[in-house]
Amino acid sequence: MSRGRVADLEEELVGVYEALEERDRRIRELESVAGQHAAEEDDAAGALRSDLERRREELEECRDSASGLRAQLQQARAEREGLEDDKRRLEGQLRSVRSQLERQERRVAESERA
Repeated sequence: MSRGRVADLEEELVGVYEALEERDRRIRELESVAGQHAAEEDDAAGALRSDLERRREELEECRDSASGLRAQLQQARAEREGLEDDKRRLEGQLRSVRSQLERQERRVAESERA
């Protein structure tokens, strides 16, 4: 082999080694970026899980609150029905008392005329 050919091969070999080193550097760089992205994704996933858990807790609190409000509403309805029954009973008593009063007033008026 001639010196020129050996020099060309050495130069080509140096170029190949430089290309391999550049490729290895680029691979390390990509692995680093991928690792950063994976860490960021893990952080984001953790944040999403935390947010999801917080929202589940809020939902459970809302459900508990709604359940309590339903119970209060049922109790209020029962009390209202009881009050309406009392009102009707008292209105009936009032009519009865008024009727008695009107009868007594008529008797008094009749007795005064007599």
